[in-house]
Amino acid sequence: MKQASRRLAVELEAWELWARQAPKDEDGWQSGFPGWSQLVRVACALMRQPSLDEGDLDLLAKAWEISEEGEDLADCAREHLAESWDAITRLASSSRERVRWQVYDVVAAAGKPAQEVLRRGLEDPDPYCRRRAILSIARTHPADSEEIARRFLSDGDPYIRQAALELVEVSDSRALREQAIDLLKEDPVEHVRRAAERLARW
Repeated sequence: MKQASRRLAVELEAWELWARQAPKDEDGWQSGFPGWSQLVRVACALMRQPSLDEGDLDLLAKAWEISEEGEDLADCAREHLAESWDAITRLASSSRERVRWQVYDVVAAAGKPAQEVLRRGLEDPDPYCRRRAILSIARTHPADSEEIARRFLSDGDPYIRQAALELVEVSDSRALREQAIDLLKEDPVEHVRRAAERLARW
């Protein structure tokens, strides 16, 4: 195990001991750990190293998961996107949904190179992760945005239907825009109807 991995393993073990007795009644309680800044620094350093093995990735996934509320490691990844790219894209396959949605959000900053990861994200079994992948791939302006949008405009999840409107916005298809507005302005869920109405005004 490389030195950075050993350091992160030690920090995570200390966090886990603290977490057993820590109050958990507020969102973001995880970052109340006295050594939180150090844990994040160590994880950020490991994430930027080349040739990570599965043990390294497992440690990073644990750190990403507990930092979800403040997105501390996601922020580190955004700041060091090129150096962290290998680790980030491999974390997109994590079994932890709290890791995957953050990865989908982060990689979009790379633009088109992120599309391979995000297309896999469109198949994510977790609906929140899938929604974040939709929102992120819209930010990369995919050439097939119309096709992707049509796939999700009638999804059973209202938040996914609303997210599909982001793809409608970046599509060049006026017909798609009109069809999406006509479809979703009658949606049974209010926040989806409001989103369709906003699109109609733009």
